Amino acid sequence: MPMTTRQMADAEALWRRGVSVKRIAQALGVSEACVRNTAYLHRDRFPRRSANGAPRKLDYELAYRLHAHGVSAEAIAERAGVSTRTVTRALMCVALERKRRKQ
Repeated sequence: MPMTTRQMADAEALWRRGVSVKRIAQALGVSEACVRNTAYLHRDRFPRRSANGAPRKLDYELAYRLHAHGVSAEAIAERAGVSTRTVTRALMCVALERKRRKQ
């Protein structure tokens, strides 16, 4: 069963604080699958997390847009406080995701 608007807002707030999918599901009284599916379908509200569950330091879409406007990967990395390799990886991920969407 889909989440209500209120549940989605609460889930979003918990997600951005780094709360686990399991704990979000328990707090809202929904299944873990419901939380995962909602996060997948609403990436604008539920940004991807790093492997340890924490929100990413680098906004991949923002990095992609900055790079498209001529900002170097080094400058983006310095601004975000991450390595140049992280920025390069982010740019590749966004490019691949956009390519898949077009197909």
